[in-house]
Amino acid sequence: MERSGPSEVTGSDASGPDPQLAVTMGFTGFGKKARTFDLEAMFEQTRRTAVERSCKTLGSTLMFSEEYQKSLLEQYHLGLNQKCRKYVVGELIWNFADFMTNQ
Repeated sequence: MERSGPSEVTGSDASGPDPQLAVTMGFTGFGKKARTFDLEAMFEQTRRTAVERSCKTLGSTLMFSEEYQKSLLEQYHLGLNQKCRKYVVGELIWNFADFMTNQ
Protein backbone atom coordinates (compact mmCIF):
# COMPACT_ATOMS: atom_id res chain seq x y z
CA MET A 1 0.00 0.00 0.00
CA GLU A 2 1.45 3.33 -1.02
CA ARG A 3 1.30 6.23 1.33
CA SER A 4 0.90 9.68 -0.08
CA GLY A 5 3.38 12.29 1.00
CA PRO A 6 2.52 15.75 2.29
CA SER A 7 2.78 17.29 -1.15
CA GLU A 8 0.29 14.77 -2.57
CA VAL A 9 -2.59 15.49 -0.17
CA THR A 10 -5.88 15.82 -1.95
CA GLY A 11 -9.51 15.83 -0.91
CA SER A 12 -11.84 18.13 0.92
CA ASP A 13 -9.35 18.93 3.69
CA ALA A 14 -6.77 20.20 1.21
CA SER A 15 -9.15 22.99 0.31
CA GLY A 16 -10.80 23.29 3.76
CA PRO A 17 -10.47 26.07 6.30
CA ASP A 18 -6.82 25.20 6.99
CA PRO A 19 -5.31 23.49 3.94
CA GLN A 20 -1.82 23.76 5.44
CA LEU A 21 -2.90 21.45 8.29
CA ALA A 22 -3.74 18.67 5.82
CA VAL A 23 -0.43 19.17 4.03
CA THR A 24 1.51 19.18 7.31
CA MET A 25 -0.26 16.11 8.72
CA GLY A 26 0.09 14.22 5.43
CA PHE A 27 -3.45 12.88 5.28
CA THR A 28 -6.99 14.04 4.73
CA GLY A 29 -10.05 13.50 6.86
CA PHE A 30 -8.46 15.00 9.96
CA GLY A 31 -11.08 14.97 12.74
CA LYS A 32 -13.96 13.59 10.69
CA LYS A 33 -14.25 10.32 12.63
CA ALA A 34 -14.20 12.06 16.00
CA ARG A 35 -17.56 13.66 15.24
CA THR A 36 -19.21 10.26 14.82
CA PHE A 37 -18.58 9.02 18.36
CA ASP A 38 -21.30 9.22 21.00
CA LEU A 39 -19.07 10.45 23.81
CA GLU A 40 -21.85 10.31 26.41
CA ALA A 41 -22.50 6.62 25.67
CA MET A 42 -18.76 5.86 25.72
CA PHE A 43 -18.37 7.61 29.08
CA GLU A 44 -21.37 5.82 30.59
CA GLN A 45 -20.14 2.41 29.39
CA THR A 46 -16.67 3.07 30.78
CA ARG A 47 -18.05 4.30 34.10
CA ARG A 48 -20.36 1.29 34.47
CA THR A 49 -17.59 -1.15 33.58
CA ALA A 50 -15.16 0.45 36.05
CA VAL A 51 -17.70 0.36 38.89
CA GLU A 52 -18.75 -3.22 38.12
CA ARG A 53 -15.17 -4.44 37.90
CA SER A 54 -14.05 -2.65 41.06
CA CYS A 55 -16.96 -4.08 43.06
CA LYS A 56 -16.30 -7.61 41.80
CA THR A 57 -12.55 -7.39 42.33
CA LEU A 58 -12.60 -5.81 45.75
CA GLY A 59 -15.50 -7.75 47.19
CA SER A 60 -17.48 -6.20 49.99
CA THR A 61 -15.37 -3.14 50.75
CA LEU A 62 -17.41 0.04 50.69
CA MET A 63 -16.72 2.26 47.69
CA PHE A 64 -14.48 5.24 48.57
CA SER A 65 -13.82 3.96 52.11
CA GLU A 66 -10.30 3.61 53.45
CA GLU A 67 -10.60 -0.15 52.99
CA TYR A 68 -11.55 0.36 49.35
CA GLN A 69 -8.57 2.64 48.76
CA LYS A 70 -6.21 0.19 50.46
CA SER A 71 -7.53 -2.74 48.41
CA LEU A 72 -7.39 -0.76 45.19
CA LEU A 73 -3.80 0.33 45.75
CA GLU A 74 -2.73 -3.21 46.66
CA GLN A 75 -4.21 -4.52 43.41
CA TYR A 76 -2.72 -1.59 41.46
CA HIS A 77 0.79 -2.31 42.76
CA LEU A 78 0.37 -6.05 42.24
CA GLY A 79 -0.67 -5.49 38.63
CA LEU A 80 2.23 -3.15 37.93
CA ASN A 81 4.71 -5.53 39.52
CA GLN A 82 3.46 -8.48 37.47
CA LYS A 83 2.75 -6.92 34.09
CA CYS A 84 4.76 -3.75 33.70
CA ARG A 85 8.08 -4.34 35.43
CA LYS A 86 10.17 -4.13 32.27
CA TYR A 87 8.28 -1.07 30.96
CA VAL A 88 7.60 1.00 34.08
CA VAL A 89 10.42 2.72 35.92
CA GLY A 90 8.36 4.26 38.71
CA GLU A 91 4.82 4.90 39.77
CA LEU A 92 2.95 7.78 41.33
CA ILE A 93 -0.43 7.42 42.96
CA TRP A 94 -2.55 10.51 42.55
CA ASN A 95 -4.58 11.72 45.53
CA PHE A 96 -7.33 9.12 45.73
CA ALA A 97 -9.22 10.82 48.56
CA ASP A 98 -12.89 11.19 47.81
CA PHE A 99 -14.20 14.35 49.39
CA MET A 100 -17.84 13.20 49.33
CA THR A 101 -17.32 10.71 52.18
CA ASN A 102 -18.35 11.35 55.76
CA GLN A 103 -15.01 10.17 57.15
